[in-house]
Amino acid sequence: MGQQVRTLRATLDDLEDGWRRIQRLRQHHALPAPTPAALGMAVTVLEVRAGLRPPHQLDRLSHYSLWRFWPRLPDPPDGSAVPIVPRPLTVTVRELTPGLVDATVVIDFAGHPHALGLRLDGAPGFWQLVELDYPTGPVVTGPPPNHPLPTVPDGQRDTPLPHDPAHTPDRSWFLKATGQLPRSDLHLAPGPDEGLGIELE
Repeated sequence: MGQQVRTLRATLDDLEDGWRRIQRLRQHHALPAPTPAALGMAVTVLEVRAGLRPPHQLDRLSHYSLWRFWPRLPDPPDGSAVPIVPRPLTVTVRELTPGLVDATVVIDFAGHPHALGLRLDGAPGFWQLVELDYPTGPVVTGPPPNHPLPTVPDGQRDTPLPHDPAHTPDRSWFLKATGQLPRSDLHLAPGPDEGLGIELE
């Protein structure tokens, strides 16, 4: 049985809706690219759900009518949450109208894929989250399947862990979760100048 998806949608009255339609046309040329904003919001949502960030950090990213949902967003804490580095797999952005976009973000979080849908509105002059689709299943924050957590030797706590380029992780979990194989270049965490598997429509 597949995961259920919950949708949280901003509440706009007629006055605000009309204002936003006008402002999008005025603001869209000055807006930054939506892809980094969508990715940052998706990561923040996952970290809030996993108990790694306080829910109020979503307030500044979202419409005020969504703020009441954020305290209920985290999964019940079980004491097993550990810091996790999210790894973007794909980001797809589709412009609905100038200044309004839909984004689908898939992130590898603790060895498990998580897909989120976001609608971003640029009417305020920045990308603001006005709708969120997320799976209601628990966010896994333990070690990836069949992979123990890495350890850092004493005295080297500030030294990055070595990366073994010869290691090829088992990606069957992605096939089971999404019904498709990821691209061959998506199992490595992207560097600052590397692509994120981003698709623009």
